[in-house]
Amino acid sequence: MNLQQIHYLVALDEHRHFAKAAEACCVTQPTLTMQLKKLEEEIGFQIFDRSKRPIEPTEHGRMVIEKAKHIWNELNQLRAWLSEERSRLEGRYKVGVIPTLAPYLLPPFLKAWSRQHPEAYFEISEMTTERIIEALRSGDLDWALAVTPLDEADLREIPVFYEPFLLYLPPKSPLLNKKEISLEELNNQTLLLLQEGHCFREQALRLCGQDRPQTAASFELAAGSIETLKNMVKEGLGYTLVPYLSVQHETDVAFVRPLKGLNAVREVSLVVHRSFIKEQLLASVHALLRALVPAELMEAKAYRKVEWR
Repeated sequence: MNLQQIHYLVALDEHRHFAKAAEACCVTQPTLTMQLKKLEEEIGFQIFDRSKRPIEPTEHGRMVIEKAKHIWNELNQLRAWLSEERSRLEGRYKVGVIPTLAPYLLPPFLKAWSRQHPEAYFEISEMTTERIIEALRSGDLDWALAVTPLDEADLREIPVFYEPFLLYLPPKSPLLNKKEISLEELNNQTLLLLQEGHCFREQALRLCGQDRPQTAASFELAAGSIETLKNMVKEGLGYTLVPYLSVQHETDVAFVRPLKGLNAVREVSLVVHRSFIKEQLLASVHALLRALVPAELMEAKAYRKVEWR
């Protein structure tokens, strides 16, 4: 017995006519008749007496129909609950955001979200992408903001925007006299990186090349934040890559240049487990995030999307 057969059985009891029941179920009469016959063969007795007009349930058929109606009603209640849950925003949600996004995107997002949707409460943690993946699988997170693709079969990725990589150069660097800079012009300079575990570190290495010749330094830095990297660069200790949203016009724009000919971006996405059903919440978060970032970040266009895994 399957749900389709239960549906046909309930419809036949309601209409007591094969053609009318088939029409109500949006199937042909032969299809409905065949499924009822299969069901009767499976249980070993007739459910309806076809010799009567209109058809009537047999004695044992009435008991089967009663159980089928109960199952069908429970299924419809489940569907209604799922539909309501998908459309509801209310609740407490655990959220993970990677550290290279959180300082620049969370403040304006939370300010706007709290004003528009006070009924939805977010418990937010900064964490690396690997920890986000584990937490989504274990149920410790409901949704996350991370750099994709992750290529995890049990996780769903909803792209939000495409954020360019920019060079961040020391104040006295002669390269600041140029509008854009090629990778070759960075040879024999010190590339400053985030510590291992940050996807942005892996993307920077892929872009700049792990084997690129560098100037020997008297220190080794594994930074925990983009802001640490910026301050190191401002002291003339090397150069780094920064994400577009981290650039503050007043303090940073003079030190930032694009990479020549690369148009490199990272794809930023909402990530959830495939069992997550709050579709209206995801749609609302997605729409607000896109409203907060510059329009030129909306489409992938001809950019080179830099992966990190």
